[in-house]
This record gives sequence, C-alpha cells and structure tokens, in this order.
Amino acid sequence: MKDKTLITKFFDEAQTELEFIVGNVYSLLPGQEQLASSLKNAWHEIIPSFEIIKDQLNVIDADTLFVVGLRSYQLMLKYDLFTAARSAFREKSQDIDMLNRKQKKVAKDNIISALEAMHTILLSLKNVIPNVNAIMSFNSVLKIVLG
Repeated sequence: MKDKTLITKFFDEAQTELEFIVGNVYSLLPGQEQLASSLKNAWHEIIPSFEIIKDQLNVIDADTLFVVGLRSYQLMLKYDLFTAARSAFREKSQDIDMLNRKQKKVAKDNIISALEAMHTILLSLKNVIPNVNAIMSFNSVLKIVLG
C-alpha cells in the first residue's frame, strides 16, 4: 500500500474512532454534562480538518514523508501501533453504556492508549500540514479529560 494511501486510511479510521469516543462521552463522563457538551461542540468544529488534511496530503512529496517519519517501514510501525491500540479499545468498549465502573476505567485506559498511538502519526505531520494541530489539540484534551 502506498504511503499516502495508508495515511489517508489512518485519517479515516482516526475520525471514526474519535466519533465513537465523542458519541459515548456522556457515558464516559457521568455527571459532567457541561464538559461532555463542550467536547461534542469542539468535535464538530474539528471534523472539517480531516478532509482538509487529506487534500493537503496530496501535495506532500515522498522525501518530506520520509523526513517526518511517515514513509515505508516508519509509517507501517506507527500505523501498526495505532491499529493494535484501536483493536484493544474496541474489543473492550463495544457498549460503553452497559459497562460497570471498573470496566469503564479499563475502556478509558484503552481509549487513551489509542489516542496516544494516534498522536504518533499526528505529531509527524503537524509541521507539514497545519490543520493537524487542531486534531492533536483535541486528542490532548480527550486524554486529559478521560485520564
């Protein structure tokens, strides 16, 4: 799979996972409705960044991807890390509403691991594609709120 195709796939999957997390934020943050509402509103502002990033990715050359650590095996390692973390959190978090308090803690820990794995790819791109900063910032807030 070509590098840009894999990075585009990553952004599609990252958006799906973030939508899942935000969609379950009221269950993850019981009693914190205002914070949950703020997260949902912030998420809606960030959604357009994904398409902008994918468009901007088209003009980045292979040498730049290599320099930022998103080419060939460097990219595969980061993507595999994200995929493994994503699978772990999805396996434990299918129906967050039905989880008990201890299980929700495990789900939150798994979500944070997935966000950290997502962060490795975002960090590599942030200096090349400015819109990545919005997603990175949102990820950081989610990690703080869920931690």
